[in-house]
Amino acid sequence: MWRFIVQSNLLMFYFFWPVSIIGQNDNQNVLLGSDRSDEVINGADVLSDKDQGETLENDADFDELTWDESLDSIGESDLLSILEEVSEEDDSAAFFSLNETSILFGSLVGRKSNVLYASNPVAEDRSLFGVHGEFLYWGLNYTGHRMTFYNYFEHLGFLAQGQADKEQIAISSFNYELPVYKEHKVIFDIGYLYQDQVFDVSSSEDSLFTVQAMGHQFSSSLGWKKKFDSNLTLQLSAAAERQVFAFPLDDYWQWGPVFEANWETDSRHELTFQSRFQNRDYDTRNETITGVPLRFKRLDSVLEWEYDIDEDGHWWTGVELGYRRNEDNGGGFFDYHRYSIGPTLGYEDDLWNVEVSYSYRKYFYELQFFGTESLIRDDSLLTFRIKYHVNDNWKWFGECESQIAGSSDPADEYEVFSIITGFDYELKW
Repeated sequence: MWRFIVQSNLLMFYFFWPVSIIGQNDNQNVLLGSDRSDEVINGADVLSDKDQGETLENDADFDELTWDESLDSIGESDLLSILEEVSEEDDSAAFFSLNETSILFGSLVGRKSNVLYASNPVAEDRSLFGVHGEFLYWGLNYTGHRMTFYNYFEHLGFLAQGQADKEQIAISSFNYELPVYKEHKVIFDIGYLYQDQVFDVSSSEDSLFTVQAMGHQFSSSLGWKKKFDSNLTLQLSAAAERQVFAFPLDDYWQWGPVFEANWETDSRHELTFQSRFQNRDYDTRNETITGVPLRFKRLDSVLEWEYDIDEDGHWWTGVELGYRRNEDNGGGFFDYHRYSIGPTLGYEDDLWNVEVSYSYRKYFYELQFFGTESLIRDDSLLTFRIKYHVNDNWKWFGECESQIAGSSDPADEYEVFSIITGFDYELKW
């Protein structure tokens, strides 16, 4: 399902791809004006199967098919049947018979409190401006070959003088689905990320809290996907990534298997479970207690439920439950359990998209203490987003975010509030 969702915690949150283009860092600090970046980056299917009963009766209907209709009006199996009929009449239509290219540019202004995520009461409140852009190509042919190529960039500049004067992010991803036998597919993903941002690294660092982190990430995955008649889809992948950071953060390799199950119980319910096991090897960093070269083993599991409240699909809701177990290879200084919950409520029609979301995460450390008690940390993020389609090309958007981090150690605590508004201009063909 296409949803009006822009995940501000791009470096933490992931949806459905075998490997996140962004990775699994814990910041929640990216402002985005685009409404499609997270779904394309994280591989949410652009074809909806919620209306399997609807079909197009002839090729004329196919010729008049629009992007939104192809996504929301019919299922993938119906589309493939139509494409097969068209390709039989026209050999030139056999490859990527249904495709779209889009280009988007946007600008925004806003204000952000506590730009440096500081725990002290004297925090920098700064006005900001930003520009962003994206390019998307998507194609599907009747045999089930599907390709997605996506690029996104954003630049935020802070007015007035301060320690942080800008934040930047650039993303490029390529996804290809190759059918091999009936409903079996091989899926290949590669991605690149550049980031220059302030975010909280205290969950994986013993002496750092919030830093201006600049670096590059390269990621890839290879997987197998099988769709069953019961609307159940299983996927198993092997993923790897390389993160290169500037000082004071260390570079690392990360790899591991990913399992995902997606079940559309009917046209209005969807349930997704994903579990990934990761090994992270740091290049030069040592474990705090034993001094051995540091390695993390991390298990992340997420259960997500989505529900269309009304039959037209205007109102929808969902909730995500998550669990993480992190272990280091030394004395266990970075061992912790993390539990998370995130409900969402949204509305969308031809003109308006509105979403309210909340996420809460709590960390329980085993060998980190504040005083005589084990360290406990939590953070929450409340987000409100709205978008209005002025016409086919222009869109206005607004966003408010409130982020709060709490801890038994006051040095870990901070509060951040941001508000932005802007316009996007998009061309499709």
